[in-house]
Amino acid sequence: MRVTIPQLLRIVITGVMLIAVVVMAKPCADATGRFVAGFDPPDAQPAPKPLPPGSVHLTPEMTDAEREAAIAKARAAVMPDAGVAGDAGVGDAAAASGSPR
Repeated sequence: MRVTIPQLLRIVITGVMLIAVVVMAKPCADATGRFVAGFDPPDAQPAPKPLPPGSVHLTPEMTDAEREAAIAKARAAVMPDAGVAGDAGVGDAAAASGSPR
């Protein structure tokens, strides 16, 4: 059985196409990924809501003293005439009873 020129040409073209697919797969995948990711917002998360006036942002890294000072500052901003007596409010009663805030 003889291989004709058109058959040989088909074999060569198929081999070249297979090699091209293997060589071009990674760069094309990278370019496609960059193209698709370009449509996403940079951080892909909603913007944080602004804190209402007179509130403070408490973080887990704060010590108890820092937390209490921030709460006292927020209370003083909301109720400036309450002073120190305002610190013995509902929140302290909840803390004394052991219930979570």
